[in-house]
Amino acid sequence: MATDKLALSLGLVRRAGKLTVGAPLVLEDLRRGKAKLVILARDVSENGKKKILALAGHRGVPVRESAMTKSDLAHAVGVSRSVAAVCVPAEFLALVTASL
Repeated sequence: MATDKLALSLGLVRRAGKLTVGAPLVLEDLRRGKAKLVILARDVSENGKKKILALAGHRGVPVRESAMTKSDLAHAVGVSRSVAAVCVPAEFLALVTASL
């Protein structure tokens, strides 16, 4: 299943210490030009989604909406709070993109 592959890939990036987790930090990475791919949970708020899409569009960073919920995404990356968005750096772009 694609979501299982994505969860495994995101978990690997997280364990490597390279995954940005949470909408506020994702927005900061977008502002700094560090983001190469943003993955949104399917149940992210419309307001949060709009902010991320606007900044990512301005920076030319692709955004993918996952089939995973915020809770699923949190579980995949090993955090206890819900996660609306994650940001993938350049060195793991191929791994995560292949899992989408």
